[in-house]
Amino acid sequence: MDNLNYELDLIVKIDNLRSKMLLVANDKGLRHPETIFLSTKLDNLILNYQKIKKGYEVSNQI
Repeated sequence: MDNLNYELDLIVKIDNLRSKMLLVANDKGLRHPETIFLSTKLDNLILNYQKIKKGYEVSNQI
């Protein structure tokens, strides 16, 4: 997958995961393990996106 497609894929995954996390947080609370798990996954996706924007190599493990 080229960088542009990978970047667009990350943006979609970030947006979808953010929406899911907000739904879980509203339903189960901010301290619920599922909310924290999704937040951690979201952090990792955002970090990968930032690395791409700065030109660093990232693994394709999403």
